[in-house]
Amino acid sequence: MLVAAETVIAYALAWLPIAMRTRGGTQPAGIGAACALVVGEGTLIAISLSGGSPGIAVMTVAHVVNTSLLLALAWQYHWPHVAPAAVLPAFFASVAWQRAHPEPAAWKEVMLLAGSRTLCSSRIRSCCIAARARYRDPHLTAVAASAFLFVVARTAFAQGGLTSIVGVDPGRRGHCPGGPAARAPQSRGAGRPRSGPAGAGRRRGARRS
Repeated sequence: MLVAAETVIAYALAWLPIAMRTRGGTQPAGIGAACALVVGEGTLIAISLSGGSPGIAVMTVAHVVNTSLLLALAWQYHWPHVAPAAVLPAFFASVAWQRAHPEPAAWKEVMLLAGSRTLCSSRIRSCCIAARARYRDPHLTAVAASAFLFVVARTAFAQGGLTSIVGVDPGRRGHCPGGPAARAPQSRGAGRPRSGPAGAGRRRGARRS
């Protein structure tokens, strides 16, 4: 299934130089190639959820190639909102891989899959800055990819048992200096009557009244 999806994508991309010789231009061929890339991403996500996945290395390379080509087409034709929307298949692919591999040792694979996608978005943004392009979507894509990486990294660290990296360990909150547990003895002792002469005098005055 993976080979068939990538073959269709290659066939759609092969029509781009052929369409340059026609009167209609390359815009229709570019749209067809973008649609083939999106369908290919959906196919890769379905493969990740199935039991016949070829492995994280092959899946990462396929996802990176498809995402890079989709972002390049969106940048070339200046399609609005296409590049930021390309973050969604990347997010779904990472979630699908995490669900198919819930073991703690697989958190590195989830980070590899998510980090490679974020690197693609950053490279496209760097190319736009170098070319001084006014196309803003690559910048929005980099921001969206960073937010997506933050969410995926948090769940991946939690999957690997590295909760101390993403936040305070719930089991150690009571050991924080100055925390609620540290102030609890003082608050419990504040309501007790004082001992000594001052406390005895107050008790006597209360009995007389």
